[in-house]
Amino acid sequence: MSEVTQIVKKDRIPLFTAYRGQHLLNVLRCATTLNNEITLQFTPENLSVDLMDLSHVAMINLKLPMQYFYEWSAEFTGRICVNLLDFIKDIKTLKNTELKFTYLEATERLEVKVTTPPNQPITKTYVVLEDLGEEIPIPKIFFKSKTRILASPLKYAVDNITTSEHVKLSTDEENLTISASGDLGESKTVFRKGDDNTLDHRVEEPSESTYTLSYLKELLKPTVKISELIALELSTDMPLKLEIELPIGSMTYHLAPCIGV
Repeated sequence: MSEVTQIVKKDRIPLFTAYRGQHLLNVLRCATTLNNEITLQFTPENLSVDLMDLSHVAMINLKLPMQYFYEWSAEFTGRICVNLLDFIKDIKTLKNTELKFTYLEATERLEVKVTTPPNQPITKTYVVLEDLGEEIPIPKIFFKSKTRILASPLKYAVDNITTSEHVKLSTDEENLTISASGDLGESKTVFRKGDDNTLDHRVEEPSESTYTLSYLKELLKPTVKISELIALELSTDMPLKLEIELPIGSMTYHLAPCIGV
């Protein structure tokens, strides 16, 4: 007579508590610029997100170690897929927010307890979606230039491009140039090596590539709220790499080039 093992799902599995919830919201908001549905990957040591947009033009790789969180539980290891756009819309206006995440395994829900002193805590639940288990490989590229610049001036330069749907990034030994041209005119911003906004600029060989402007604009909106510095890596006609420097953890953004534009 064969034994049948019954798997009993737990009602509540604590995941983590983020004391500065607004920072976490803005970190996750960067990911929702690519896709509303995000798979949160839990290990005993960290939370990570690897996400690609539906057009396979851009991708984000995020890793937050347990030290990022006020409380961390290693009880759950696995993946939870949720529509985080709904979550962010629900609580985007709250400041100094504490967020406590709990996985309701028996009903397949993600519970978020929102506490904003001195207000009464609010509990929200979200349906856990089917996880397709898609692996997203990280591009292995040897970049020819790297520039560390302040995030706000970079956002300002990109936001003020209105003459084209594309933006060209180019580097030489002294400069990183962000430019665009179209029927309505031209735009150009130059970050010079050694200036106040450029912390480091190293070029092995001059490089230039063109990218879709809207992707950069959408990413940089929440980025300036979580990071002061961005490391930009470039090679000719290759994906752009933006390393968004976080106080704890890491976030990397890749954007495919527009060839022949």
